[in-house]
Amino acid sequence: MAVKMDLVNRRVTLGVGDLLATGVLPVGRVAGLSVWTRLELGREAHRTHQRAQAELHTGYAREITVKYQTTGDDFAVTVQGRLDGVYPAVNGGPTVIEEIKSVVLTPLAFAALDRDSYPHYVEQLRLYCFLVGGQTLGRLVFLNVADGARKDFEIPGPFADCADWLADRVRALIRQAEDNQQRRATRRAAARELNFPFAQPRRHQDEMIAAVRRAVQAGRHLLVSAPAGIGKTAGALFPVMQAAAAEGRQVFFVTAKNTQHAQALETVRRLAGLTAVAWRAREKMCINNVYACREEFCPHLQMFALKLERTKVLERLKPVTTADELIEAGRGVSLCPFELALLQAERADGIVCDYNYVFDPQVYLRRFFQDEDYSDAILIVDEAHNLADRARDYYSPRFPRRLLRQLTAQVPAMEPALARDFRHLIRRLNEFFETVGGQVGDEYSQVEAPTGPQFLIESPRPFFEELRPTVSKLAVRYLLDKLTRGRQVAEDPVEEFFAVVGQFSAALAWEGEEFDYVFDRSGGESVRVVCHDASRMLAERMAGFHSVIAMSATLEPAEFYRQMLGLPSDRTDVVSLPSPFPVENRLVRIVPTVSTTYSRRGGSYDKIAAIIETVTAARPGNYMALFPSYDFLRAVAARLPGAICQTPQMDDAARAAVLTALQSAAPPKLVLAVQGGVFAEGVDYPGEVLSGVIVVSPALPQVTFERERMRRYYDQRGGNGFEYAYLYPGMNRVIQSVGRLILS
Repeated sequence: MAVKMDLVNRRVTLGVGDLLATGVLPVGRVAGLSVWTRLELGREAHRTHQRAQAELHTGYAREITVKYQTTGDDFAVTVQGRLDGVYPAVNGGPTVIEEIKSVVLTPLAFAALDRDSYPHYVEQLRLYCFLVGGQTLGRLVFLNVADGARKDFEIPGPFADCADWLADRVRALIRQAEDNQQRRATRRAAARELNFPFAQPRRHQDEMIAAVRRAVQAGRHLLVSAPAGIGKTAGALFPVMQAAAAEGRQVFFVTAKNTQHAQALETVRRLAGLTAVAWRAREKMCINNVYACREEFCPHLQMFALKLERTKVLERLKPVTTADELIEAGRGVSLCPFELALLQAERADGIVCDYNYVFDPQVYLRRFFQDEDYSDAILIVDEAHNLADRARDYYSPRFPRRLLRQLTAQVPAMEPALARDFRHLIRRLNEFFETVGGQVGDEYSQVEAPTGPQFLIESPRPFFEELRPTVSKLAVRYLLDKLTRGRQVAEDPVEEFFAVVGQFSAALAWEGEEFDYVFDRSGGESVRVVCHDASRMLAERMAGFHSVIAMSATLEPAEFYRQMLGLPSDRTDVVSLPSPFPVENRLVRIVPTVSTTYSRRGGSYDKIAAIIETVTAARPGNYMALFPSYDFLRAVAARLPGAICQTPQMDDAARAAVLTALQSAAPPKLVLAVQGGVFAEGVDYPGEVLSGVIVVSPALPQVTFERERMRRYYDQRGGNGFEYAYLYPGMNRVIQSVGRLILS
């Protein structure tokens, strides 16, 4: 439970976990083992053990709440906890207090485990024995979920020394709360002195600042549609960070791309006295030789809290901390950089991260949002037009049959009993595909997509729910088999299988009219969950924030984006701002004589290439032509030798090389890129980096089975199916593309 500290009335309520000198890290992902699988297996091991003890021992009680009250430093102190198991005293002996811990270990590692392997567990159990009082004996029970093995260690008294230890820990927490109170007072004072981080606001930027400030003060949400060049990042962060510092709130600034982090961090850096932290995906920050986020397997997680206290690494971080700085700091002290980022986030004024860490049901920050009250936090959604599509993707996983073929190829390398059980699982899943794939949709649902047939099926949720316990146990057994045999499998298809099944099963748990379930034969058989509208799920997260500021150059029509982002009409305001640049400085030319429709564009490639050459020759400088697809881009690129082309496989280094090349206009460069891609959104081209932008065709989404189902879904809800499924998303990309030149 969270520590509840009342410094005015001098009362503190806390849980046993809050008192531990060495914090227990949350259960994380172990290679292909999802956090939910790990937790579920641990809970099942607990329940099985407790049921067995209840049958064996009369009077055995489980999940017993304990409350202990005392005083310290003139504070009334209440400590609460829950005992896993209690064995009543027998023949005048002690009451046995049981603490159950599940682990994932190889048989050899489990055999070597002793009571000192996890000193924080012993510390926790001793404290429970003290809180219960009387004649007690501790029993620490380890359950290996990999093979069901069990080890017990008795922890004898006396436990009287826990009284002084408890008093010291409470005293430290009180001092920490007082320090935090002083820090908040300092922040409030600093907030009054905060100045706009640049020389002066741009034209119309002051209007945005005023609108954001009003929304935050009233606890309302705000949609900000502001063209490129207004300075949306500073226009949102300045008033939000100022208000947050004054009111003791925390700010989340979330983006669609990591490239947008730098500008947000630089803005906070200019707000003297405030702090912020940014990070990348956990895998991209991992410094271990194997990505396995579990204390048993990663040396950078082992004894984490002790090393953290000894090295004081958090105190040495800069007030505004980047992901690269966290990686460097983590390597220096053998501590997980991602965990350092999360700890730094708990005390930072601002958190800069990807959408995923707030909205993705698989990776969102549980320490902030799961069963926690975050009504004191303010959310800024940058380039918010991207969030609706991203959210639909969160709830639209695909389970491809090719995973079963890849899985089959890995079975011979497994231990025989494990291989036998995998073959049985593969057989069941193949039977599922045969059964479901043999169905024929009705006349309405059977649709021939451009790349192959797709049709609607009933939700496969019952089948996957039945399969879930088997899959969970196999995931642990496979992991242990790999570790025992010392097998290293790069991009392990078995781990991919477990990850996909976990995500697919989680998406099936959501049900509603916004979901379709599809059998897809295009590109190989697969079963898909298709979410047409993620606004219900987004609304659940949005509702918890004190205020949400969603901003973009393309948030019009506002009602469309308000609905898609799950923002309530009675709590959401809208501000739409004009361009800050004189209209006479802008030249827009439309070429209506070339067809770019899907069916006719093949006859226009030569004309489009000629038009691009004419435009680029009109004025020296760098130019960018933006296309609706890679296929379209490649076809025109073949007629423009020397052009720099974006590719689907382009990595960070290659993208950076393109941006570096554009810093010079000698010789002039032509970049061909896709609308909606990394070069078309979320990146600025300052000064004379670009002399012109050519937008080749509106980037309306391709007519597919999925898009047509989405159109029908919105037609049934309000008659705006074409607009919601095609027109608004397509024209959004056009406006974003044009904005790259304005920013130059």
